Amino acid sequence: MEQHSLFSYRPISARLFICPDNPRWKMLKSARDLFLHEFMHALGFGLIIPKGDMPMIKERTFIWRYIKDAQIVTTHYMDFQSDALRFARAHFGCDELEGIEAEDEKKIHLSEYIYGNELMTPVLANGRNFFTRISASILESTMLGSISWYKANSSYVDAETAAYWYGYKWGCEFVRESCFSYIAAMNRHRRAIAFPFCEQQNLLNTIQSILQRQLHPSYDVCFSNGTSEKRLSVRCNLLTKIRLMKSSIGLTALPLTIQLGEPQFSWIRFYGSEDINRYCPFVQEVVHDWMPDLPENAVVVDCSMVKVKSENYLPTEIVGNNYFAVPKSIF
Repeated sequence: MEQHSLFSYRPISARLFICPDNPRWKMLKSARDLFLHEFMHALGFGLIIPKGDMPMIKERTFIWRYIKDAQIVTTHYMDFQSDALRFARAHFGCDELEGIEAEDEKKIHLSEYIYGNELMTPVLANGRNFFTRISASILESTMLGSISWYKANSSYVDAETAAYWYGYKWGCEFVRESCFSYIAAMNRHRRAIAFPFCEQQNLLNTIQSILQRQLHPSYDVCFSNGTSEKRLSVRCNLLTKIRLMKSSIGLTALPLTIQLGEPQFSWIRFYGSEDINRYCPFVQEVVHDWMPDLPENAVVVDCSMVKVKSENYLPTEIVGNNYFAVPKSIF
């Protein structure tokens, strides 16, 4: 990152504390991403309040639909987002996207649920986090006058953006609706795989396997960009214990069986993820950050079209429902 202007209100100092003897720090493989994330905040990302009225919409209230129920939620949008929005619309394949969704009303981080392994979401898993055009554009647009403070290294950011697979061409159903609306839309399109989520039958199969004390069933998800292919063996993520609190957009935690409208399993209290991922039925490999790098610009395709063999990235040792993740930021 190179300084582009010496405008007088530009942030001039910051402090970052590291505890090298902390066991979690010793396990961390993403120290570079953690430093870069905090440097972004030090430069002003998410911490500058814009002067005057911003022309963009600031929040959206909509209906979060389940199979047979719904909740009203409100999402908030980042400041200094106008340029970033163009890149986000292209990335998700959704021209109707209204704004860059923030994690909460503080607007310090991008939404973890929407942006996944983008560098400026609030949680750093022990894997790769991508510094994309979305967060780079927000930083470049962060200013208290008419002159930009910074200009990102374009070649680096473009390479990171090309490798950023989370959300790529997942459409408006993913970025504007509930995870269950997205799953239903994928089923309507006759695409059985609703990646990054587990669809209903795979979830029910997993619940049955748990009740029968059997190994969790897996299924294949395939990706292709026309020249390179990847076939992954994935499993549904199920949690028995979560923090029973409202999510940042106002969602109340409901067991998956209630969300799915499955009365025969109503007594079972399984959840698909924690509040930061909106309790949605993600596949394990996504929420636990066990995904490998995918071919650039690859999309989910029918596995009958893919000839490569399935790859399993499930770690050999997993302790309960816990996975290694640390907050990216103290803010």
